[in-house]
Amino acid sequence: MLSFDGWSAGIAYCLKIILDLIFTLFYIYKARNNNIKQLFYPAICMFSFLLAYIPYIMDFSNILLTNNNIQVTNLLHLWIITCLFVAALAVSILGINLTFKDKRKFFITTTSIYSLFLIISAIILLYFNIPNSGFSISYPNHPGVNLIKPYWAINSIFFYLIIPYFLFLFYLIFSFILKSFKLKGQIRKKFQLLAIFYIDGLIFFFLIVTIQKVGFLFTIFFLLTGFIIWVSAYYSLTPIKEKRQKKKKAPSDKELEFVSYLMKKPASNQAIEGESLVSSKLKKNILVFVSYSSKDRKIFKIQDIAEKLKAYQGIRDVLFYEGESIDNIIKYMNDNLGQCDAFLLFCSQNALSSVPVEKEWTAAEAMGVPIIPIFFDLKHVPPLLQSRLGVDYDFYNLDQTVKEIYSSIVKKCVERD
Repeated sequence: MLSFDGWSAGIAYCLKIILDLIFTLFYIYKARNNNIKQLFYPAICMFSFLLAYIPYIMDFSNILLTNNNIQVTNLLHLWIITCLFVAALAVSILGINLTFKDKRKFFITTTSIYSLFLIISAIILLYFNIPNSGFSISYPNHPGVNLIKPYWAINSIFFYLIIPYFLFLFYLIFSFILKSFKLKGQIRKKFQLLAIFYIDGLIFFFLIVTIQKVGFLFTIFFLLTGFIIWVSAYYSLTPIKEKRQKKKKAPSDKELEFVSYLMKKPASNQAIEGESLVSSKLKKNILVFVSYSSKDRKIFKIQDIAEKLKAYQGIRDVLFYEGESIDNIIKYMNDNLGQCDAFLLFCSQNALSSVPVEKEWTAAEAMGVPIIPIFFDLKHVPPLLQSRLGVDYDFYNLDQTVKEIYSSIVKKCVERD
């Protein structure tokens, strides 16, 4: 019967295989759909680790069925070694692609040949059973109580052979850390996560091949380091996402009423009476044409703005279409646009997608009528008009917004004259 440590290790190995498979498929999916080719390398690494744990799962299953540990042959041991070095080769190629772009082919070829040399060396050491080769199996004192644990001695022949591999991986780690110091923002974090990925990978490697006994603390550390590898690999290799700008929304009527109450002022949809702004620079009374999407009539309080503008000296009239028919809009535009001195364009997402609004402002542009964009989000202003003098619509202070519109109208008309 398995001990507590044996159960914890067996369950941990099963979880690791399942999660490695999930992350492998996830990396491949992201690599293919988002065109992130570098994610294929951690996917290969994860899948190779998954294959390396098969003997451990075989031992766990055999104990549950027969109460005995499996006998690990040299072939099975070679299987574990090969899988681990395929994983190491995958992360090495990833590091080479990110560090040695000019000499990538040379370093990939050299690392691949060296990995093959290590696998052949392992075959020779295992086949001839050379003493102090570095490979041994830690069996439990009582078969079936705990799981077997492959063990590679640090002072063995094989460990001396793989020292150059470790030195190369350490070099990649330091290069990522140095690059992170030279960079700022999100790209710095990417290189820091890459360094964490490689450091944790080395810790994980030493954990599984240099510790003889499997205990509860081993399994916790085993799963924790695996989790760090999964997360750091993904977030270090995915592209930097642009910060999403919050979409500005027009406030509701209730919100406007509440703000008006707090500010102890009349609601902004009430017209001003008796307030006017005189401009002696105007040579004639101005006729204003208003363009807006019918969906925004209430949002922008078009009727109220028109009434308030008419209260100012120098404004002859404010024309805006209140019908629904597209044919009538074209007729209305044809009859009135050419006579206007200023063109107010109320910009919104609705206005951007409105064909009549587009026809109105493009016609005004062609006629040379001064266009004044009025907006609450600059992204709603057509790109061609974003450099024009405009008015930022203040939903909480309609009177001030009308004053700014009037000032812009006067300035545009004076410049035109």
